[in-house]
Amino acid sequence: MITRSKLKNDPSLKSQMVTFAATRSDITPRARFDKLSQCLLHLGFYCGKADSSLFILRKGQSIVLLLIYVDDIIVTGNDNNIISDLISTLSSEFSLKDLRSLHYFLGLEVKYLPNGLFVSQTKYTRDLLEHTKMMECTHINTPMALKSIITLSDEQPINPTRYR
Repeated sequence: MITRSKLKNDPSLKSQMVTFAATRSDITPRARFDKLSQCLLHLGFYCGKADSSLFILRKGQSIVLLLIYVDDIIVTGNDNNIISDLISTLSSEFSLKDLRSLHYFLGLEVKYLPNGLFVSQTKYTRDLLEHTKMMECTHINTPMALKSIITLSDEQPINPTRYR
């Protein structure tokens, strides 16, 4: 799935969503990711440092960002020609379905504004509250200490990997 989006304050920025057509069951998602990664690296993309599924292409003033999530691909950038060429190239290598503009993805709702994008989780939160039958519940403050004071005599910090 490929989707086009706009970057903040850049009206030339587009996003698109594409999905892999699941026609070849002999290729595992991992093998497909590896093949796509190699193709993107060959096209001049480099892998993001913070996320191995984020690929970045810079050509002069143009930038294209591509994010892969299982069978979905989100492409955004400020050059429509590069994005269109990229989608054409990927379509010749992979079985893709172009879903056009991104509106909802992984719990994120995307609204297009004249000066960029507005991304929120309102729909996800509302759906979650409806599913758990909590839409009509009244809210309460979370019972939490406003200030935590840590001293040298406190226990060792908790291992954060346990909660990831």
